Amino acid sequence: MRTNSLAAAVLILMISAPAFAQTEWVEFASQEDRFTANFPGQPKITQTTFTSQFGADLPARVYSAESGPSRYSLTVVDYSPIEKILGERAKSCPACRSSMPCHLSNSRRPISKWSAQIQAATSPRPS
Repeated sequence: MRTNSLAAAVLILMISAPAFAQTEWVEFASQEDRFTANFPGQPKITQTTFTSQFGADLPARVYSAESGPSRYSLTVVDYSPIEKILGERAKSCPACRSSMPCHLSNSRRPISKWSAQIQAATSPRPS
């Protein structure tokens, strides 16, 4: 009886050993995107696009890593082309060239909305 209890305890410890293993976290620094973050191992980098509030498709990168059942990710969006993208879109919009409100910006000044887009993206969100 005592042997069975000991064998069961050893079996439980062997099965649960991976759960007690510590993941080696690394400090990852991206010179290109100018950030530093901790990940459970080297992150995988995926190129993607992000659609802004006003419909501009912006380049983005997703940095992701996994540790067991947990997944960690960080997305970086490059807003530098927003003025050009929304400015070009406003030039081709008939409402933007008239006195009617523009559907791209809900105002009569669509080209200036790129600055509001950047401000909204970089402002801290209320808790």
